[in-house]
Amino acid sequence: MQKAEKKRPVIDANGYELSKKAIKKLPKSELSPDLDETIKRILEGKEKLSRYTFDEYIEHVDKILEE
Repeated sequence: MQKAEKKRPVIDANGYELSKKAIKKLPKSELSPDLDETIKRILEGKEKLSRYTFDEYIEHVDKILEE
């Protein structure tokens, strides 16, 4: 039987881990304050949604398998 993976804690702006009660009270957009900035960078073309194109991904996997 596999162990359940721990979820990453939600950290507030001051670096404190939030409790489950506090997380439920937050609007979804406040859980990830960098989300708006990330979306803006994607729309401007400064950042990609995916890290690799398909061909780059295949090359990356081949490189990992060789190691």
